[in-house]
Amino acid sequence: MDTLNFFKTNGETCKILYKTNGLDHAMHLLLKIIKNVYPVVRINILCGSFQDKIFIPIFDTDPNGLATVRTTDNKFPIVAYDSSLLDPLIINDLAPYQKQAVEEDPSAVDLPFYKHSALIRLPLFIKGSFTYLINFWSNKVNTFPPHAVNELQTLIKAIKEELYFDFIDISIQEDTMKTKSNFFSDKTLTLSGLENVVNKINNVAKTNCSVLILGETGVGKEVVAQSIHKASQYSNGPFVSLNCGAIPQTLIESELFGYVKGAFTGALSQKAGYFEYADNGTIFLDEIGEMPLTAQVHLLRVLDQRCVQRIGNPTPIPINVRVIAATNRDLKKMIAEGTFRQDLYYRLAVYPIHIPPLRERKSDIIPLIKHFIKLKNHEMGIKIQATLTQKEIQKLTAYSWPGNIRELRQLVERAMIDSYKNRIICPLSFDIPEEQKEIKNTFDELGWPTLQELEERYIKAVLEKTKGKLSGKDSASELLGIHYTTLRTKLKNKE
Repeated sequence: MDTLNFFKTNGETCKILYKTNGLDHAMHLLLKIIKNVYPVVRINILCGSFQDKIFIPIFDTDPNGLATVRTTDNKFPIVAYDSSLLDPLIINDLAPYQKQAVEEDPSAVDLPFYKHSALIRLPLFIKGSFTYLINFWSNKVNTFPPHAVNELQTLIKAIKEELYFDFIDISIQEDTMKTKSNFFSDKTLTLSGLENVVNKINNVAKTNCSVLILGETGVGKEVVAQSIHKASQYSNGPFVSLNCGAIPQTLIESELFGYVKGAFTGALSQKAGYFEYADNGTIFLDEIGEMPLTAQVHLLRVLDQRCVQRIGNPTPIPINVRVIAATNRDLKKMIAEGTFRQDLYYRLAVYPIHIPPLRERKSDIIPLIKHFIKLKNHEMGIKIQATLTQKEIQKLTAYSWPGNIRELRQLVERAMIDSYKNRIICPLSFDIPEEQKEIKNTFDELGWPTLQELEERYIKAVLEKTKGKLSGKDSASELLGIHYTTLRTKLKNKE
């Protein structure tokens, strides 16, 4: 048998199966092919880095195979760990390693090399600081001749190339994070689609003027507000956030500005409002478009006079507060409709910042995924490398993201939770919802005809369908639901 040609031909077959049916099917076919030449009983793939002190299982043909991350704190993260990961390795008798391992590191009994007799390990490729490896295991000693390396390298060449381009490296170098970072305060994160927003944040943070943040739900309006606060002269003061749409309209003025005892039924004691709580800091008024007109009048007075009046007490209370508002609504349209005050709009929109939706900046998706993986790693108490296939990237970039960054973060967390098994993260798979196609209005396509024109078009279409038959079964009059004489009259009026 010409084994090199045999392995090359079958390697291309595995490549095709991988592209059509995925890694699991391709690896099981690979195992079946090898068994024609060598008594291999198992194949597994892992990636590892001594720099990052971690080795991660990626795939195993054994359904009960190892699914635990190993660190270099263990004596035996992998077999022959003191040899180069970049060179092929043949071990025809694993018994000496097994004996040494169990003496130095009892947990090594969980590793594949403790369960088999011989091994060929081949490097696949390097991604970042990680080397990807493929292992071929046999239960027979002295089973792999030196030329087996070239033969197996020929077999895996085609699929190795596919894996290299499919496994996009998004490895995370973990830092010690005392607090959760956001995508503006994280200095390691570059978002090209938000470059203009970042510039505006840096410009306005140095001032004390009011800011109006505009953008769809989930684009990160509060994150922008927090970033302005942290970079401003108010950073040592409180950051008070209020969702204007979450408070009943009857209570919003008392919540914002406070009240004194007896000001209204139920006011059993005096209470400071959110503006007083935010003194010497920043108040963030989210969904400002939901604020009722009466509260808008009071807010305008606060912005002009820099003081608040508690309900039931005319005495002004001076405050030093930076006001940042946000909305996903069209305030100019609301002004025209009389539901939002024009003078308040101009007082709030001294410096407007528009955040573009995620669908308009697809280049930010992968950096944001990295960022959210880092946060989730910290939350889950792990340090892991995650990967994305080209198929998943295509899904991510094709999606329109109606929930924007908030939706992306939730999908990343869900993918990590689904992939997390015994401290391992497999290649991430995203459960992206199927988008409903936009329903087009029939009359848009028809050009919005008059009622008479529409009737004429419909009668014409019915006559074509019934081939001009005016009465009787399956006729135009029957389909239209009108009497034959009525149809004749309508046709005569058309002439």
